[in-house]
Amino acid sequence: MLRILKKGLGKATKRDPLSEKDPKKQGSKKPANDAAADEISAPGPWMQAMRGPLSVDERQRLLAEHKKDIALVDILSRIVDSGAVTSAAIHTQQGKKGRNQDAMIVWEEFLNQEHTTFAGVFDGHGPFGHLVAKRVRDTLPSLLSDYLVTILDKGDKENSPLPPEELEPLELTHLKGAFKGAFLEMDSELRNHPTIDSFCSGTTAICALRHHNHLFVSNLGDSRLILGSQGPDGKIIATQLSVDLKPDLPDEKRRIRASKGRVFALPDEPDVTRVWLPHEDTPGLAMARAFGDLCLKDYGIISAPDVTHYKLTDQDKFIVLASDGVWDVLENQEVIQLVASLAARKDAANRVIQTAVRTWREKYPFSKTDDCACVVLFLDGGIDVEGPLVKVAAAQAKLGAPSAQAKVGAPNTQAKVGSPNGVGERGPSLAEMGLLGKKAEKGEKGEKVGGEKSPPKELPEESLIARADSVVNLSAVVRAMDDEAPADEDGGSALVARADSVTTITRKL
Repeated sequence: MLRILKKGLGKATKRDPLSEKDPKKQGSKKPANDAAADEISAPGPWMQAMRGPLSVDERQRLLAEHKKDIALVDILSRIVDSGAVTSAAIHTQQGKKGRNQDAMIVWEEFLNQEHTTFAGVFDGHGPFGHLVAKRVRDTLPSLLSDYLVTILDKGDKENSPLPPEELEPLELTHLKGAFKGAFLEMDSELRNHPTIDSFCSGTTAICALRHHNHLFVSNLGDSRLILGSQGPDGKIIATQLSVDLKPDLPDEKRRIRASKGRVFALPDEPDVTRVWLPHEDTPGLAMARAFGDLCLKDYGIISAPDVTHYKLTDQDKFIVLASDGVWDVLENQEVIQLVASLAARKDAANRVIQTAVRTWREKYPFSKTDDCACVVLFLDGGIDVEGPLVKVAAAQAKLGAPSAQAKVGAPNTQAKVGSPNGVGERGPSLAEMGLLGKKAEKGEKGEKVGGEKSPPKELPEESLIARADSVVNLSAVVRAMDDEAPADEDGGSALVARADSVTTITRKL
């Protein structure tokens, strides 16, 4: 009987469940997440695992997970690839260390509620960190919804499991408990997963649940969440709402050492504290909490998240969730000011990532760029709305205040040529180099702005050549920037064209 059962299972594994669907019933609707659909529908690791030596229960579990993944792709308010939805923009970029192990998600109308959004960023590590991060991304939100339904005892998911806008203290405690319960169950599922090896692989998690004017932040590891708010003077300021859970924090170090784990930094990287096994110099985990990493779970590494609650106000404009690849090179205020200065909100996450990548190259030219993932969730309107943030930045520029694109504390508003996304000191403007500003500073017939007439000033030939040579140098700088910048970076090609024109003038002169 057992031999017949195995033979029957072997035949079943050769049949892709996707092929059993009636193509007429599927329709021609294109999934919202094409990359995710391709990843799930392609015969990948899950199908190889189904052909492997698994028990009947394990095969049924894999098939159920696969069907659940397919169902998730059709949720239009859920996005897991670089792009944008109604209120958020997300983007990720692979570093130079190998496969991109970062994952992210934004799920609007979470639990079928209009004013509820779930967002998360997951930074994988280890040989199979990319699998762990994606598994957590696809499973954790559903686990959280199950816990919200159970803990708050509000019935099924169709009947608004979350309480109304005003939350009682007991309800806040229950919501925090839902996060903790979901995280612990997620880690338990990874421990028992038949195909994902999380013994020396894992992932961080920084998650946010916005419910009306309430924001719940659940943190596991060293990814980070910051809040951009408008201050009394109209400027956008940054507030960090999560703590980077590194092993050198006193409470984290005390817990790890009490569990016989070791905490120290290697001589060649004294600024990076890591966690090691009691009697072996491995694996060297650079965070104190994580999903997976089963080899260290008996030595102080835990999967219990740090959960905090924040009451949002009208002054709170957006939140930014990102992996440590962003925070290793950019300050909180730099990221907030960059997002606040953009007119196209749908490009916010992409701009943050591109700025981080360029800053990596400048600060660490001989190091490999880390993977970067970012989610920008706007709290004051959709991504297609030109909100007050842009107007505030423009008003500050007119008053001579530091621009939202300038570096924190920088006295000038224009960025130095070659600096990433306007972060840096002020460089020579095109007007100063004689390219722009003639009609602004003088009338077309030599008339000054104040109305006083003066004859047009003729510049000597040496001055013209010097100015043209300056722009030739600008051409080389901008060409280098344009080669490194992505296709959607605006302004680079126009500057190159202008500089090339002046190159021709130089040769004639």
